[in-house]
Amino acid sequence: MLQWLTSFLSDRTQVVAFAGLISTSQSLLCGVPQGSVLGPLLFVLYSADVMEIAAGHGVSIHAYADDMQTYASCAAPDQQTVTDRILACAADIDSWMSSNRLKLNAEKTEFIWLGTHQQMAKITLSPLQVKDQLITPLDKVRELGVIIDGELSMDQHVRNVVRGCFYQLRQLRSIRRSLTIDARRTLAAGCSLRRDSG
Repeated sequence: MLQWLTSFLSDRTQVVAFAGLISTSQSLLCGVPQGSVLGPLLFVLYSADVMEIAAGHGVSIHAYADDMQTYASCAAPDQQTVTDRILACAADIDSWMSSNRLKLNAEKTEFIWLGTHQQMAKITLSPLQVKDQLITPLDKVRELGVIIDGELSMDQHVRNVVRGCFYQLRQLRSIRRSLTIDARRTLAAGCSLRRDSG
């Protein structure tokens, strides 16, 4: 098994294709092939140390391939303490990434506070500094296709799904006369399921 994995990762090259031109082939010294079936699994194994770094700061982490979310819970009066923990965790993760040929992309980093309306009124929505970027807290974020708002109401996500379903149904209207009733029902249900799955 180890020989097979070594073979999969060794002697790889890459080229860049742009505007009909292709660069010369370059050997790759590190990394995981993008688009491969094993790519996400191998990346998770490679970056497993990040989970331990987060745990050392009392911060939880959720990861899917190269997309990671850190999170922690606290009472509103402890806002500064948990903010400091998350920022210290981010700094240690950034340091680990730098020493392991990865990059923490501060430009794509987002931050959101979650809580009830009453809890949210008690906290200060100040920007956080991650590396050289100021991250302003958002009122909603998208996570694997789901829109999450600060109060976890799901209102924005439901509106988005409904809007998408109506769009797909309007597209079907133009061809409805050439379809049987059963085909219409199947397509309408398919549009709805495809939209719900993200």
